[in-house]
Amino acid sequence: MPIRVSAMYDKEVYSMDGRKIGIAVDFIYDDVEHRIAGIVVRRPNKEEVTIPYESVRACKDIFIIQFE
Repeated sequence: MPIRVSAMYDKEVYSMDGRKIGIAVDFIYDDVEHRIAGIVVRRPNKEEVTIPYESVRACKDIFIIQFE
């Protein structure tokens, strides 16, 4: 089911084992392949990391990602 990108901002991001990674604050769009390529996540220490969108395993009320 399609979802608006604006609805994905400020969702909490968790690893598959339940660790909180941070909050989704931005998205990287690939204008060649016309898809979301990454999620910019603000960690609790205020550092921002970009997670490849391929790492997303689920997205509803939160993001579940495969994160090392």
